Amino acid sequence: MQINEVRILEQLKAGRNLESVFKELYDYYYRYCLGLVTTIIDDPEEAHDVVQSVFIALYEHRYYKNTESITALLYMMCRQRAINYLKKKQGERKNAVEYQQFANSKEIPHFSAEIFVRLDQIVQNMPEKMKNIYLAYLARLKYTEIASLYGLNINVVKHYLKSATRHIKLHLSIDETF
Repeated sequence: MQINEVRILEQLKAGRNLESVFKELYDYYYRYCLGLVTTIIDDPEEAHDVVQSVFIALYEHRYYKNTESITALLYMMCRQRAINYLKKKQGERKNAVEYQQFANSKEIPHFSAEIFVRLDQIVQNMPEKMKNIYLAYLARLKYTEIASLYGLNINVVKHYLKSATRHIKLHLSIDETF
């Protein structure tokens, strides 16, 4: 099967027949993308997930509007997402090793009740929205869940969490009792 990249791009940019155009695009490029990602990520299932995320992002964010080549765009997106996946996995492995070292350690840090009381005071004194988002995060809700709960964009949730962390660090560093 041969694909006419110019025709596909024109239809995508014009917004015509998006479902059928994306199906054609997916059917044609899926193996190409999977092959590329599999050269970077050894796990075929994870590679499949990365390729799926590329096509979803392409559809949701309309990255094709600023490109002249779908092939080049897909290559760049697949490569970048595969690299990001590896970086994330590497960070998770590092955290797991550090946790294991800590768990096997004989030293157990002693935190006085005063620290927890002080942390609670700092969190309670945060601006209301920041406090609610931070508490939802501490309750192990995902960014997407917090965003939908408060009707916010995920990036706004991330911003609030970053601000909350800065707020806590600032107030803990000011408090000289610790």
